[in-house]
Amino acid sequence: MRQEDSALRRSRLTANTAREGRPSEAAVIGGLFAILLFTVLPTVLVGGLNHLVPLGRWVKVVLEAVLKVAIFLTYMAAISRMKEIHRVFEYHGAEHKTIACYEAGDPLTVENVRKYTRFHPRCGTSFLILVVIVSVFLYSVLPWSSTSLRVVFKLLLLPLVMGISYELLKWCGRSDNIATRIIRQPGIWVQHLTVFEPDDSMIEVAIAAVTPVLPEDPEDGRW
Repeated sequence: MRQEDSALRRSRLTANTAREGRPSEAAVIGGLFAILLFTVLPTVLVGGLNHLVPLGRWVKVVLEAVLKVAIFLTYMAAISRMKEIHRVFEYHGAEHKTIACYEAGDPLTVENVRKYTRFHPRCGTSFLILVVIVSVFLYSVLPWSSTSLRVVFKLLLLPLVMGISYELLKWCGRSDNIATRIIRQPGIWVQHLTVFEPDDSMIEVAIAAVTPVLPEDPEDGRW
């Protein structure tokens, strides 16, 4: 019960902070770090290599894409091995199971939630890998005449990349066909690095955190 009360207080505090428009400094720093790591670094590395060994356009495009995916997966795998982050990812699994139970129409009890999968097509991890994949295709048309200019173009296109990725994520969440299964599969694979099986106490916290924000009409919560 104390865990549930604590979860409810944290949920309300987070919601209030968001409404008041006070962005977290850590979130801003984290966002800038992600842009530097996954958007800027691969281009700078390939540009530097091109100065040493001249590369063709499509060699640079493919190499940049491989580096981007490799950096992303290495980063996810590395942080998942940290004890505290691994525990956060277990709560992540509890959240997914709780949402899956709700979407199936079952009452939110530990026993019911426990039986559902920890993987979910609308996971934030799936969104991130979609951003990586979509960016590979969109950025492939950008010029390589200048490394710094390419970085600027990539930053300018980033909102478009994120918008397309978000729409794809929504589509995969509300539709089930061969196309959506192919698109969401990379996200499900990567969730093996960011979503782990929770214990019952974590499920209790997830239920307590999710319940206050559920719509009265389940149809209102559909994507």
